[in-house]
Amino acid sequence: MESDPKPGDADRQEYYPGHALDQAKVLSSGGAVKVPYKSFPHTLGTIEHTSLEPRFA
Repeated sequence: MESDPKPGDADRQEYYPGHALDQAKVLSSGGAVKVPYKSFPHTLGTIEHTSLEPRFA
C-alpha cells in the first residue's frame, strides 16, 4: 500500500495464483476510533476480498 493512501486506491495484499489473490481497497481515511483499551486518532477504512472465493468472483 502507498504511504499516503486515499479513498479509491486499491492494492494487492498477496499474490500466489490459484492459492492467494487477496486485494484491498481504501474506503475512507481519517476519523477516530475508540476501543476499550485505547483511542486511535487516525484510521484507515478498507474492504478486503479475494477472487478465489465464489461470492467475490
